[in-house]
Amino acid sequence: ILSKGEVVANGTPEELFRKDIFRQYGLREPLYIEALKYSGVNLETDSIYPISKIGTNENITKVKTWCDSIELKEKQFKDNILSVQNLSFAYDESKPILKDVNFSVNRGEILALLGNNGAGKSTLCKVVTGIEKESSGDIIFLGKSIIKNSIKRRGEKIGFVMQNPNHMITQETLLEEVQFGLKIRGVKDFTEKAEKALEICGLHEFRHWPVTSLSYGQKKRLTIAAILALEPEVLILDEPTAGQDYKRYKEFMNFIKEIANKGVGIILITHDMHLALEYANRAIVLCNGTIIANNSPSIILGEKELMEKSNLKETSLSQMAEIMGLDPEMLMNSFINFENQGGMR
Repeated sequence: ILSKGEVVANGTPEELFRKDIFRQYGLREPLYIEALKYSGVNLETDSIYPISKIGTNENITKVKTWCDSIELKEKQFKDNILSVQNLSFAYDESKPILKDVNFSVNRGEILALLGNNGAGKSTLCKVVTGIEKESSGDIIFLGKSIIKNSIKRRGEKIGFVMQNPNHMITQETLLEEVQFGLKIRGVKDFTEKAEKALEICGLHEFRHWPVTSLSYGQKKRLTIAAILALEPEVLILDEPTAGQDYKRYKEFMNFIKEIANKGVGIILITHDMHLALEYANRAIVLCNGTIIANNSPSIILGEKELMEKSNLKETSLSQMAEIMGLDPEMLMNSFINFENQGGMR
């Protein structure tokens, strides 16, 4: 492990897991190691690595007892904002990219859009935002069809943040960047709205700084501030945590949760199953242009056949559940609820 140009730890994975030093240096342990720690397994003496060795009777008993002690809570969302109905899209009619796609997003909900490369995730979001034109189907926003609306009109209520912030930023300073979209829409109090968005995103003190002085993660926040200033009802984020270490990942995703708590519907396009499990209230799986699952992340990530069919990476928590003979949904729900309730502070 490197920190500030120095080697601060050097050993086998097992040796380093037993030392319990990863978080000190902004890194993350495998989720199953965290779950073992949460359930009281002694990392220094019990079997913890490789994962195939964790299924001892003592470990299983501790994990079961821990799971039984967790109060499970699930948020309910009823206020629908966006509804995609029987949506299809193709550049070539003989090779459809999206086929009869149906899903909805509710106010304050975080929805993970999962699927391997080429599944159609980015294309789906381009059709929703109007960048691409659907072949058939409908898109309902707050009870009204928007398929005839321009990209500009859709962009006023559905924000789309690209994976690379450098593809979105055009102005020299942070304030100018956030003001830009407001100005071209003719908003009169554009400076006030821009400063408020920068404040929400934790960037207000840097508002007169050049954009080039920002870190990658700060640029991500800036692109979101520019979208938030337009007061969208739905925010689509493409691979929001790509290129960020664990510390920045946690900060960024907690920031996204705060935005959702203000009533914005969030769609996360992601390959990161850990992110989906920890932060999404619901997930949909796109495979060959068709939705094959729409459920809570803990249920989806615990279905081995579904994960294999959609070529998604299995989490170490679902592997742990299989090794210990536990219900994967129960284990993952216990893990998420434990962390949401404060974890091991």
